[in-house]
Amino acid sequence: MFVDVKANETSVLYGNGPQNRAGAINLFVGPDNWHLYLGTPSERVGLTAAGFVSGGFYFMVGDDLPGIPEPPAELAQHAPPGYFTAREDISDVSGIAFGAHVPFSKRDTIFVFRYHLSGSAGFDILLRLSEGMDCVGIPDPGIGPFYAQGQAYAHISAGVSIYVDIWVAEGEYHLFDVSAGGLFQCGFANPSWIRGTLFGTYDILHGAISGSVSLPFSAGSRCQSPNNGLLADLNPIGDMSPMDRDGLTPGCSDAKLCGVDCGIEPEVIFNTKIDQPFVMHQMNSDGSRRARTFRILKEAFTLKRNGITVSDEQSFNAVGNRLTMRPAQYLEPLTQHTITIKLRGEEQLANGQWVPVMKDGQQVRWERTHTFKTNEGIKELSAGDVDVSYPFLGQRYFLQEECRFGKAICKADLSNQPVFKTRPGRKRVFKAVFVPINGGAPVERPATAIHDGPSTISYDIPPIDNSRTYALRIVARDEIDFSTMEISGDGLAAGGGTPQMPNIPSAGASSLPVATAAASTTSQFNGMVQFRRMSLQGFTLRPDEKLTFQYHFRTSQYNTLAAKAAGIAHSTTSATALATIPPREVLDITFGGELFDVYDVRGKRYGLNSASRAGPLVRMVDPHTDNWFKDWAKPKLYDYYDVLRNSGCTSQRLIRANPDTLGIPPKYTIRFIACTEAITAWGCVTACR
Repeated sequence: MFVDVKANETSVLYGNGPQNRAGAINLFVGPDNWHLYLGTPSERVGLTAAGFVSGGFYFMVGDDLPGIPEPPAELAQHAPPGYFTAREDISDVSGIAFGAHVPFSKRDTIFVFRYHLSGSAGFDILLRLSEGMDCVGIPDPGIGPFYAQGQAYAHISAGVSIYVDIWVAEGEYHLFDVSAGGLFQCGFANPSWIRGTLFGTYDILHGAISGSVSLPFSAGSRCQSPNNGLLADLNPIGDMSPMDRDGLTPGCSDAKLCGVDCGIEPEVIFNTKIDQPFVMHQMNSDGSRRARTFRILKEAFTLKRNGITVSDEQSFNAVGNRLTMRPAQYLEPLTQHTITIKLRGEEQLANGQWVPVMKDGQQVRWERTHTFKTNEGIKELSAGDVDVSYPFLGQRYFLQEECRFGKAICKADLSNQPVFKTRPGRKRVFKAVFVPINGGAPVERPATAIHDGPSTISYDIPPIDNSRTYALRIVARDEIDFSTMEISGDGLAAGGGTPQMPNIPSAGASSLPVATAAASTTSQFNGMVQFRRMSLQGFTLRPDEKLTFQYHFRTSQYNTLAAKAAGIAHSTTSATALATIPPREVLDITFGGELFDVYDVRGKRYGLNSASRAGPLVRMVDPHTDNWFKDWAKPKLYDYYDVLRNSGCTSQRLIRANPDTLGIPPKYTIRFIACTEAITAWGCVTACR
């Protein structure tokens, strides 16, 4: 049933619609629901009072009520971030809803001043049944059977001008404009809350003085449903590196001291495991508990330079609570960067489907951003800049004939760093210098720097002495790059004139590495004859050379793994009797010869989170799978003792359940690995023995 409501326009109060129509009443009664509408939020009952105030209202009761409308457009532009996305969907509910919106406008003159006044005010309230509400920590939300939610808003604008009419001038001159307002969402009572913003603007003398202000405002706490936002109080982000504002400290002018290293690998550590399901137990209002399964996913981990994303490689640690980023290229020196981590929460439903965790109508997310500035860049490579080198850093027994392809692989592309960059018109060439530590002639080989992916310096390993410690130095020198110069037919630079060689600055001798003289003396014939021997330790750089990278290693007394294995010989075996029950004897077997290097057995891991590996030359294997055990020890020794035991001759076993007190076979046996399986990463297939 529809009933039109009208008012006479000659009266103080009349309708705003056609033919003075104020609005309509809608009454509906059905088998399952009913409602009575006196206007609706979209079609309000409109009235004008005294020709000044004109507004509209609505009143609704029953079922299927529409939701709270959005505020007027002139107020919506002042809404705080998230105001509309956080609005709870409370349409299609049962209860009581009412609201009003009153705009007003007036212009008038007082003496020589003219003013205008306009604005609007309104509210929308919904009273719905609170029976279905379930708020964490509130056993009986609402007042009586109802809980109220809604919004309130108001806005006013005013302006004043002065009208001048004198013999030298006539016209209207602006003095000032001001505006103020507020826009709020609210709910009451138990719990009661309000959230919104206050705003205002002013403009004096056509902008001579102007400005605006916006003040967010909130009070109270909204109803937090156990089914909504359970993860809201959890902050899974622990910390990030570099720290925020690193390298941007006020008053620090020395970038080398306060800047972030260009080789930084940004990291974030979490308070919980990422991308792995976990269970949280929810406490319901009736005191019961319910297990719920969640997971926190990485949405983004980005590194940006001047707003442009820097390409990178990322990897979690084995535990899943630490994320490391390795940029494909070292960061630009003296440049500001930002790193941002974004996470989101998901919950697993009973059917196995993962759905977003929501709070206040929005998916639960976490985000953190750090800003930092890099230092002046890498001028000399350190061990921290190099992922892996061959010979290995600190290697004690380098078998030089197993592979003669040397490499130093950096962690990323360093082509933008001072260590590899040179001035226009020059090119940087490298060489590898093998310097005996205890004296002797250094051996040089040309080296090549390649920047196709991680920067790599390659060189051949020359024949060097056995059982000696070497310093491997990568030395750089800048030369004229003739490929960038235009040469005419007569040999002169195009354009005539005499070509000038660039002025190469000389370096002070005190700043260059130099060889050190060392003396040793020996005596013979009861000290009557003294022999004095001089040696040079180190390596002297030329004035136009500079050290790029240096580390130490030691050669083996053998050149190949086969020769080293042949040199392993049994020297002694001792037996020790132990007064245990049953009695035991311990054999201590000693072998002579050079030990295995840690790299021979474990290889070398490198790359982000050590994901890459150069394989070992020998491998420790379970003795129960070794041919010696299967073909000799087991059938001829251990099975023989089993025969004795099964025949009743002894009750002891050489192999028994833990703990095994008799006859334990070797914990590991050694298997020699084909060279192609171990070090093909260095391109040494044809060089292997």
